[in-house]
Amino acid sequence: MEAVVVRIRRKSSKVFRACSGVILEDAGLVAVPFGLFFEQPCHKEETIRFDPSSVHQHDGIECAFESKPSRWISASVLQILPLWKYSSIDLEDVLCPDEMHATAGPLEIGHLGSTRESARIASSIVLVQCLRSSHRGKQPTRVEQVDGDIGTYISLHGSPFPQFLGTKFLHARFNGMIAACMSAPMKEESNRSIVYTDGPCLYILDAQVVPGFEGAPLIMKDTGAICGILGYPITSDRVGAVFHIGWPIRFIRHVMQAMMGMQQIPSATRHQSAYDKPMAHAVSIHTGDGCWASGYIIDMERRVVVTNAHALPHEANVMVRCSSTGILHPGHILYSFEGILDMAFIRVPELNTTNIASSLELSSTCTPVIGKRISIIGFPLWCASQTHGQPIVTRGHVTSVLRDAHDKEAIFTTDAKVISGASGAIVLDDDTSHILGMVVSNTRIVHGSTYSIIYPTFNFCIPSILIHRAYKAVLSGNSSINSIRKAFIAQGVKHVWETLHTDAALSKL
Repeated sequence: MEAVVVRIRRKSSKVFRACSGVILEDAGLVAVPFGLFFEQPCHKEETIRFDPSSVHQHDGIECAFESKPSRWISASVLQILPLWKYSSIDLEDVLCPDEMHATAGPLEIGHLGSTRESARIASSIVLVQCLRSSHRGKQPTRVEQVDGDIGTYISLHGSPFPQFLGTKFLHARFNGMIAACMSAPMKEESNRSIVYTDGPCLYILDAQVVPGFEGAPLIMKDTGAICGILGYPITSDRVGAVFHIGWPIRFIRHVMQAMMGMQQIPSATRHQSAYDKPMAHAVSIHTGDGCWASGYIIDMERRVVVTNAHALPHEANVMVRCSSTGILHPGHILYSFEGILDMAFIRVPELNTTNIASSLELSSTCTPVIGKRISIIGFPLWCASQTHGQPIVTRGHVTSVLRDAHDKEAIFTTDAKVISGASGAIVLDDDTSHILGMVVSNTRIVHGSTYSIIYPTFNFCIPSILIHRAYKAVLSGNSSINSIRKAFIAQGVKHVWETLHTDAALSKL
């Protein structure tokens, strides 16, 4: 699989814009994001419009291939693929979550114009066809094209900063993983007749790449198959690039088949994912003020979920959405600890657990160890209703363990990505699939009453042994709760947590 760079030049201009691309099996076809052809308005307050005709306002479209990076081959626009017309999910909420935005080259999607227009720009692909006969009739090496799954490790092949560096680093490789695969059943009231429901319509990717890689192929590291095309980053002014979007290759080929009559794609065969069981236990907690947090089912028999206490305002009307069903249920707080133990237990009487295979192992002996591989499963950025119940999975390692005065684990930190909305998310031991703990917060550098920057890869978690003991105390009654609270204070947990709350340190999600 060789990398491709596509560059364009606007008529009567000497300035090129460039990004990476994907070679399709069809002779001479390269797929690139629509944003390459979109010009940013002169003033940011101007309203943007999704204008397909803008792709024809350029000349000098050229492609360079990794096999001959110094040779530019002339190309022309063949077709625009408006993926948003064929998606079974509402892309507006997903691509432009609150306080975040996607970017398309110089365009900040979500900060300009309407959300609808922004989502359409971010979810369109342009097919470019090479004009020289040597490439127009040449079939590239056949590479299997399949759907990826949550947790799939991927390699991205492209060229960093091609607008400035050209093809000097066309062989560059970045790594990442698929954090979520979003799809949903077609709505009966939809007036779109060819909606794709045979697999994911959108990937959320946990990958650190640089500008110019948009359009790069997503290569599955274990099989070498192509599973998608890199889209644009979901970014924050305070954090930078947080996640990237990706477009499944089978979804793109479905749109090509629907619009151009190309070869029909085979039906998808989904294999069971290692995350199916823990994801079925993930829930989102809603408090009626537009805010949400993550949590998980800790007791299937009693229908109890656990989350962070700081996510539950006093006298809050709590609603819980289960990821396995997508249904919103009322819940009532069994007990919410204050101060040192940032956890709360919520009973959800109507919670349907029949489709959940079995309880996750909440071991009182599973302890964090530096270097241990972990996964965090929750709802950062998007609540469950926006993702159709699909949690987001990020991976990392335990980076440190803080112990109390009795040498017991009080806090541990990880380098997995944690963004607002992930409070209460599951921390899973990748080796045993046991619950290792629960996310509490990431880190913010604070200046007075405001903060300047968030560090999503330095986050704090409560060990499962504390969750286990606290829940047993809640079930035993008030006397046990008081005794265990005093015990935790005596053990030094309070001291450990309070040392983190300096003027410029930890801030709750």
